[in-house]
Amino acid sequence: MPVFATKSRPVAPAKPPKSAKPAPAAKPPVTQVRQLARLLERWSAPPDGGEVEVVPSGAPPLDAALADGGFRRGWLVEWLAAGRGAGAGALALLAAREACRTGGALVIIDRGGTFYPPALAAWGVDLSRTIVALPATPRDEAWAIDQALRCPHTAAVLATPRSVDGRNFRRWQLAAEATGALGLLLRPAAARSEPTWAVVRMQVTPHGAQPLFPVATGLPLSAAWRLQIELLRSRGRLHARTLQVELDSRTGSCHETNTRRVVAELAAAAPGHQTA
Repeated sequence: MPVFATKSRPVAPAKPPKSAKPAPAAKPPVTQVRQLARLLERWSAPPDGGEVEVVPSGAPPLDAALADGGFRRGWLVEWLAAGRGAGAGALALLAAREACRTGGALVIIDRGGTFYPPALAAWGVDLSRTIVALPATPRDEAWAIDQALRCPHTAAVLATPRSVDGRNFRRWQLAAEATGALGLLLRPAAARSEPTWAVVRMQVTPHGAQPLFPVATGLPLSAAWRLQIELLRSRGRLHARTLQVELDSRTGSCHETNTRRVVAELAAAAPGHQTA
């Protein structure tokens, strides 16, 4: 699994030409760009000759709530969360896994250094086709996301940008649309009031006790993780919708919450409850 420290380079202003001859094309700024291109070519996804493919989100209850039955390639999808461990990263990882099943590379732009490779493999992510970039600054992060989305051999880009200006957001949206890469963005809940170029935007909130998440800690889990997904924006839906799901952190499987069981467990935990 290749890991790259990314750094954008400022472009010096061009000097006025001394003749009418066109200026020569600028050379690639970094050798890493060529290295990434060669890797991504080896993992090229098969071309799609017809309608844009729908990728399952990895969470069947969410697919059922989406008009398209999943995410179409070329979309940007946003998960909003109150903080680390809220469950948004887990759901985004499920979508990334599904997007790469038919080929292509997964590019993780991990500025925070939170992703744990062994846990990704446990959930079925092919590490041999996964590239991790470690940008040092927000500017480098925005550049890395843009470059990854523009590569035709990328199946999905998973990134955690905290602050996004509208110009970069629009650039990412156009890049994803042009290549068919699926852009998966994890963002703080405070971004809910900001405009978005994402086709789908969700807010994820954990319910009950929060188990340790393996992607961040590498520790095994034994209990299901209950999450609330508030679908804030999606194509073909005018109103928000709330879903309750359970995520098996050992296998990465997700299903709708058993409401009756949850009510029974809450009643059993209530003060003064007695059993016969």
